[in-house]
Amino acid sequence: MRKGPSILATLGLMLCNGFAGGEFTGFEWQNPIHFDKAAGAWKDKLRDPHIIRVDDTYYLTSTMTPCGGPEEYDPYKRYEGSSPGLRLYSTKDFKEWKAECWIIKGDELPDDCPYKNQNWAPEIHHINGKFHVVTYADNWKSGDAPDCYVGVADKVTGPYEHITQLKGAGCDVTFTTDDDGKVYAYMIGNGIRVQQADLTGIEHGDIKLVGPVKMAVEPVYADKGLWVDKWTEGPWVRRRGGKYYLFYAVHLLVTDGRPSNQYYIDLSYADHPMGPWTQDERPGVFWGGHGAVFDGPDGRWWYSYKNEKFNGAGEDFLCIDPLDFLSDGRIASSDPTAYDIITRIAPDHSVTRTPAKPKPVPVYEPLPPVAPPTMLPAVKCTYEARKSGDWNFVAAGDGTTLPMGTIKEGTLTLSNAAGFAFVARALARPAGPAIVEHDGHHALDTSGGNLVFPERSAPPQLNVNKNFSVWARVMPLQSPTLQPQGFVSDVGRWSVGRGRDGRLTADFGPHLRNIMRGAAPTLENNHWYDIGITFEGDANPQDLHEDIAKVYLDGKLVGSSTGRGMFNNRGDFQIGSSWYDGNNKFAGLIEHVIFWDGVVGESEMAALSAKPAEMGK
Repeated sequence: MRKGPSILATLGLMLCNGFAGGEFTGFEWQNPIHFDKAAGAWKDKLRDPHIIRVDDTYYLTSTMTPCGGPEEYDPYKRYEGSSPGLRLYSTKDFKEWKAECWIIKGDELPDDCPYKNQNWAPEIHHINGKFHVVTYADNWKSGDAPDCYVGVADKVTGPYEHITQLKGAGCDVTFTTDDDGKVYAYMIGNGIRVQQADLTGIEHGDIKLVGPVKMAVEPVYADKGLWVDKWTEGPWVRRRGGKYYLFYAVHLLVTDGRPSNQYYIDLSYADHPMGPWTQDERPGVFWGGHGAVFDGPDGRWWYSYKNEKFNGAGEDFLCIDPLDFLSDGRIASSDPTAYDIITRIAPDHSVTRTPAKPKPVPVYEPLPPVAPPTMLPAVKCTYEARKSGDWNFVAAGDGTTLPMGTIKEGTLTLSNAAGFAFVARALARPAGPAIVEHDGHHALDTSGGNLVFPERSAPPQLNVNKNFSVWARVMPLQSPTLQPQGFVSDVGRWSVGRGRDGRLTADFGPHLRNIMRGAAPTLENNHWYDIGITFEGDANPQDLHEDIAKVYLDGKLVGSSTGRGMFNNRGDFQIGSSWYDGNNKFAGLIEHVIFWDGVVGESEMAALSAKPAEMGK
């Protein structure tokens, strides 16, 4: 392509001096920003707000509510439990809003459309003369994994056509360009990755990631204990002069009397989209979470974000605030504007702040109700439980003794007394799980990482969604603080572990959560516990028979619930964690894990706990 400023950079320069085509006349705002009249029954509650300015108009997209993932799939709910799609709103002053169009509307798409559901973290970018929408979407009914989808339009208001999968890019993808018009994609996970993206074939359904992948952000602050975990998300890139600014969201460990988990924006800087990137030494710059940066009314960059600090009611609404630069070019650290303040920027750019009553939460017109399905009686499991997994962490799959010490991140096969060879993946969070000796027993220490058995790694499968049982012998070593701890789980579907209050927890899909309802026993550190769960029924979302979930502690039934389990058979079986990428890890020892296809009875659970602890020798 020809040399010269990219269209994306040119647009930013055109819009940086107040209202395009006129002098700055002042601006007033009070957070949160409501657009409920334009939203109507769809509500103006949101996540991941993104604003792009075109001439004198601001255009908003966001993750719409409900904002659940594939684990929320329910064919008997409106939009199958998903968000309705992507809607575009516009305003000139952040007071009067207009509903422009639906970019994607789930119920108008064919049943097999790959981007029919979810639609998280949408953004619109003006790239090389075209507007591009990017979203993270899925088809829950198909069972395929969600991914990044990109569409193109001549106008910001669409219509957006040729919506195409950018394979492997994943969630929260954002784009930027360089002087040659090349496009770069920033992708999330345990750190931020950057790779060039070829969007030139989008009209033919052919877009792809090309060239080398580089790490733009390494999660070093997590290793230093400044972030709660390594997970980074919500990247956003802007250019100022010759410097690129990479904004991203992190969970910051804030200590003010007691530790708390807060959602912040952090920053890195580079002279080229591929880096090398220099991470800001401040572990959190703005208390606002997943946000975007747009050209504001007074010529400055502004954040659009979901307020975290002043969101006492727990509602998710749009907020905006300006950002400033330090003398060395870095972004100045700042606080979000409180809800009880009206801020006015005068034409001479002087600022006044006036106390005001917080805005009332809008009352929304209701959508027509959807009748709940009629449940059917539970169907008992009629076959004898069969072991699929039986691991004691003594030997590898080839029979050799597992060496003491940290398990290197990568794949391994454990000796399985049930006779099946499952390949597991060890995750280092931060160091990796370890084989240790405790009172003469081998055990798996998951304080530094966990084991993942990838989905559909069978047969037989460890991620079944009907008639299964699990038993584990565990010893907590550290109390939970900011996150719960998972002993064993099928990530995003079911889990058994320890809540942030130290109590035993068990969840089975969105409807059978914490089935002991606060009456669970507290698990103390440095004690061995035998934990068992059974799930009797079929959690397929299409199945309307009631399911029966039970929880055992040291061979005794301590909790049970009957209802609609409802979860998809598409997760990763994990030992030592209950969430993706090793988050919600268990800081403790696991001596033995057994997985059954079928429902184990109370007598067998009691018999396992009655045996002396010989299995880990």
